[in-house]
Amino acid sequence: MLRPEWLLDGCEIVPVIHALGLRGFAEKADMDLAKWSIDAGQSWKTIKPAGRPQVDYLFCYDARPNQYGIVLSADEYEPRVAVWLWRFAPPDGQTDPVMVEVTLHGNGLGPAYTVQVPLHDHDYKYPRLWRHEVGETDPHLVDELGRYDAARLGMADGAAEQMLWIEETDGVLVVSISGAAEPWVYKPEDGLGPSRGHVSVTVRGHCAMFNLQAIQYPASGTAMPSEYLTVPAWMNQSPQYLPVTGGTGIVNVAQEAGSGGGNTRPEVTLLASEPDKRPVAYTVHEYHTPTFAAGVTSPRSTMGDENLMRLRWRRRLGRGWNFEAELRDFDGAYQWRGNEKVTVAAGWQAADSQVMVGYLQGPARKRDAEGYVGRATVAVEGRDYIAARLRGRKFMAWHGSPVGWNFAAWFRYVLTRAGVPDGLIVAPDDGYLIDAMPERWRSRYEFGNDVEVAAALDAVVGGRGWMWGMDYLGRIWTGPEPAYSGTPDFVLDEAAVAEEDRLVTVEAERAAEDFRNYVAVFTGHEDLEAAIWHDAASHRDPTSAAFIGDDWWDVVVAPDEPNPAMLAWQTFSEARRERCDLVWETAGRPGLRPGMFVRVDVGGLNVPTDAVFQIVEDAGRMDVKRGVFRSLFLARAMDI
Repeated sequence: MLRPEWLLDGCEIVPVIHALGLRGFAEKADMDLAKWSIDAGQSWKTIKPAGRPQVDYLFCYDARPNQYGIVLSADEYEPRVAVWLWRFAPPDGQTDPVMVEVTLHGNGLGPAYTVQVPLHDHDYKYPRLWRHEVGETDPHLVDELGRYDAARLGMADGAAEQMLWIEETDGVLVVSISGAAEPWVYKPEDGLGPSRGHVSVTVRGHCAMFNLQAIQYPASGTAMPSEYLTVPAWMNQSPQYLPVTGGTGIVNVAQEAGSGGGNTRPEVTLLASEPDKRPVAYTVHEYHTPTFAAGVTSPRSTMGDENLMRLRWRRRLGRGWNFEAELRDFDGAYQWRGNEKVTVAAGWQAADSQVMVGYLQGPARKRDAEGYVGRATVAVEGRDYIAARLRGRKFMAWHGSPVGWNFAAWFRYVLTRAGVPDGLIVAPDDGYLIDAMPERWRSRYEFGNDVEVAAALDAVVGGRGWMWGMDYLGRIWTGPEPAYSGTPDFVLDEAAVAEEDRLVTVEAERAAEDFRNYVAVFTGHEDLEAAIWHDAASHRDPTSAAFIGDDWWDVVVAPDEPNPAMLAWQTFSEARRERCDLVWETAGRPGLRPGMFVRVDVGGLNVPTDAVFQIVEDAGRMDVKRGVFRSLFLARAMDI
């Protein structure tokens, strides 16, 4: 987040949204009544008040009590205008509120706004902001500026000079008023601020003159931190930058190197594409890609040396892969200490299939008197990369927010910075950007230093409806959940002849405990509105295979969720699919993995013909001494 201790040239920190923007300016110029239509009152003319520069104002000079006048601009303005006012004491007999109102009519597709400023009125002391909804006749009050004292204006010879500065940025309206102690900031909850359109000025209950001009912005401005970032010599010295921008215009970021090695800071340049529009920068990411030292390895294989005695593995959809193995080690050849990389493959009377890639925990050594008369064996356990090298070991310390990043680039950057070689990362780039909340000034994905890398990846990957995990080659991948192509990876056939296809056991269970047929996601942006998905057939239709005759809900409160409908669908898909579990055991099949799809051709299970299940977990065991090689699978029905 940009902070006020930056060095600014032609820029400023925009209040509340904490963004860097070009600093606006406005200059008085002659007003022309021909460029304004009179919508109410006929006492309008141009006049040059005393002062510098001497320019024409539009003057509403009807001095009768309880009168008002309205003029509407022929030109359209961005919702960024400066208004200079001369306001005169109300006439004797005035009973109606004394006001000046500036209305930003906008483009008609969104709301219009009126800034209403009183003058020494006991009943209406404070400026008010009114919102005009599309299609509605009357506006409604949305905000009031309490820290305002009209007495600050003074009345010299019955006249007071006042200025309004009305400036919108990405839906946020900032109004500075003479007589107010600080800027008045309004943030519409729906993000719909004023838009470009005509402007009207209303004078009520007194005489007043005004000069209204568009706020302009310099062609460019620069900003940079007041201090340098010192990069250690062992780190990549070349910074890369990624700005998160808003408004209209261009934001460029370049390195500004200091004296001496390793000192660097970003120089942010804002370029206005049009004089009355401004770009803003919410965040400037500076990052340094990691460097990797060349690995040194001297692999040792157990294939063919008969040392492997027993092997077990367990794999889950996504992640949670592990294995256990016991090997003869008569000569003390396996000098493992922990964290070594191991490739696990298994086979029986056929070519080996790779099971997984794991990383060892500290080995356990023993001398087994029963089978090998005092000769040594070693037992090892290994887990996948995520469990062994990320969870509880790598954190988001010194990471910035991912907002503004290309998703694939951020996923790869976080993992490589955590030590994962680029070749072990699979992240398809579909152009998806990790966006901010609809209100860009709100925080999203601000990970603290104590947040684990895996937890941060869970949040961002899950936020776009994807998953991430391991594959059998040891790569960390991300993407949508595996989709059924229409062709199963395996057919569960009770009439199978081949030894490796025969079923040892098979069991189907209706798993209703976690089943939910209604999901609602509530957010803080839509009050009591919710995004809802439901399976009406399971509630009301007794012929439905999923019928339970009841509404079972899952309610999620996610106040910072920008897309509640997507989260509701994801939650509903998960809760609704867990309706039937299938467990079966066969001869060892390490090539059949979680994520693959199985068609069931087995009778007596109360499973529809040709039902398709997705494997979510498997476990394998091999015992060389006993001649056992089996696989056990857990699968869940796709749509039953």
